[in-house]
Amino acid sequence: MYIEVSLSDSVFVLPQFHRHGVGRKMMASMLERYSDFHQIMLTADGEAVDFYKSLGFVRAGRTEPMWIYAGKEH
Repeated sequence: MYIEVSLSDSVFVLPQFHRHGVGRKMMASMLERYSDFHQIMLTADGEAVDFYKSLGFVRAGRTEPMWIYAGKEH
């Protein structure tokens, strides 16, 4: 048995660069880098859900996103 974990901080594309392929290129690079991982998970802001779905991400069964968050943005 082994555990392999990779964490990434939040990554955003500035609004003026939305719909120019920047996010898609960043995600393609990330997916290539971690293509041998068994599972890739992310937390998507509601406005980005359709973008991630277009890249093949799906909701995992009946999972519910949960976290302990000290920030004030949400």
